[in-house]
Amino acid sequence: ACLNIGGHLIELERERDKIIYIAEPARAILRECGLPLVVGERVELETLKTVGLTMARSLVEAISKKELSSITKELLMTAPLRLDYPVERVMISGGVADYVYSDFKPMSVSQVSQWGDMGPLLGWAVGEELKRAGIEPVRPGETIRATVIGAGTHSVNLSGSTISVKEETLPMRN
Repeated sequence: ACLNIGGHLIELERERDKIIYIAEPARAILRECGLPLVVGERVELETLKTVGLTMARSLVEAISKKELSSITKELLMTAPLRLDYPVERVMISGGVADYVYSDFKPMSVSQVSQWGDMGPLLGWAVGEELKRAGIEPVRPGETIRATVIGAGTHSVNLSGSTISVKEETLPMRN
């Protein structure tokens, strides 16, 4: 499954608190949280934490619950997981992965916006929500340094192990 969340959905001036871009999936999250943020506005750390934790909760929900909230359904880019098995461990890759596996704690907006987005804060939030759900984050031997949504879209579209095909189109040849 691929969920449209990521640190780059809200872009900030590097090491500053001014919003310079809000992607459509982030607007859905902002509506869900009742946060009327707009481009050009300054944002506080607690507000970004709310956004990051909401994204992280949707991620954990998508990998652990059969009944999904409306925001998680809205953020899904594919069909949900079948979940006919328990998820006990996950591997995280992409730009936020380093923050999931570290002891990083968000202390200021300038700290979490060091890359021009809220990626470090999202990594922290994912780690927190995984702990809360009792799901162990397992550090992979190798990670990719691409955005998670970019990697997710790429693997959903190109990888033979995760491609989605309607059964009636099989068998496919050439």
